[in-house]
Amino acid sequence: MNVLGDSNLVLRQVRGDWKTRDAKLKLYHAYMELLIENFEDLKYIHLPRGQNQFVDVLATLASTVDIPTNVIVRHLLIETRSAPAYCHLIDETKVQDDLPWFHDIQQCLRSGTYLEGATSKDRRALRQLATRFVICGETLYRRSADATMSRIGMEVVLPVEIEMGS
Repeated sequence: MNVLGDSNLVLRQVRGDWKTRDAKLKLYHAYMELLIENFEDLKYIHLPRGQNQFVDVLATLASTVDIPTNVIVRHLLIETRSAPAYCHLIDETKVQDDLPWFHDIQQCLRSGTYLEGATSKDRRALRQLATRFVICGETLYRRSADATMSRIGMEVVLPVEIEMGS
């Protein structure tokens, strides 16, 4: 079995190349040595942290959950994709109008109306999305974190500097 780790120090301590000196870690090291006895062939592989981000996230998630000892935890199946999942739906979706992508946002800001058939969840999501936009005259602008505004049009997004008076 391959054991992957992003800490060279811990891997060397596990292999016995280096001693565990930290008093807080000695109990963990002793417990780990008991666990190792249950496996016949272990191979330790150092994996740089940049290639191990997903495992870090899973470890953080696992550390936040308290699982009682008498509970059986089912396996977690994780599939990786070459593209985000929503990209796979784009080709399957048929556009039913010739309106620009920002039409619903503009309509929400101008008149407070929503697309016919929109659920309450859709309306809430649109209202939240619309907070990032503002209409000035007939032009829709997108607010950015650095207080600049980008003009939204049919084909282009142009950055526009706006001075805010005090």
